[in-house]
Amino acid sequence: MKEIRILIVEDEAITAKAIESELNKMGYSEIYIAITYEKALKHIKAYLFDLILLDINLKSKNSGITLAQHKEVFEKVPVIFITSANDEKTIQDVLATNPKSYLLKPLRYAELKFSIDLVLKDKKNIVNLGYNFSYDLEHRSLFHNQKVIKLSPNQKLLLERLLNEKGDFVYASVLEDSIWGDKIVPESSLRTLILGLRKKLNPEIIVTISGLGYKIELH
Repeated sequence: MKEIRILIVEDEAITAKAIESELNKMGYSEIYIAITYEKALKHIKAYLFDLILLDINLKSKNSGITLAQHKEVFEKVPVIFITSANDEKTIQDVLATNPKSYLLKPLRYAELKFSIDLVLKDKKNIVNLGYNFSYDLEHRSLFHNQKVIKLSPNQKLLLERLLNEKGDFVYASVLEDSIWGDKIVPESSLRTLILGLRKKLNPEIIVTISGLGYKIELH
């Protein structure tokens, strides 16, 4: 299962830390907090988030709704609004951003857990590789900025074998057995396969350990 990355955008630091604590209890550990619009946008441009928990009132000229309308959010990241505002205009403005859920304060954590589980149920088999690359283990698909990158069957086998080790190195001989089994192939086959996969990824994602093998460097 991949590590889920969640951003909490909440201008009350105490509230943000309380939400973070509850997320930790739910098993989520890669949590980022932003108490301003500017800090939130900086995080969003630096990392690929799986979910944003977003307060509407951010004590600035830019609201949470403005953030949800930003291209980096609207087109890429599911949003759950957490707010005390429930007037008709606010609700209509929120609905226009196509949120995944809308939870009212004071927050009930059972509702939060249900909403998060519902949003992330299809994401738990997606591994974030860094550099805006991700791999869907269930559908065996590589994505870069949400666009599918075509891989050969052997490139998929190679990537999945490396991912299975969760950052530990894999001997070259083990990789060869996983991909070709008893089939006799040229000695350079694995190096050629590695090179081809690196060209479709950021080269730093696959690390060579001289004389031993290879590993995935997750970012």
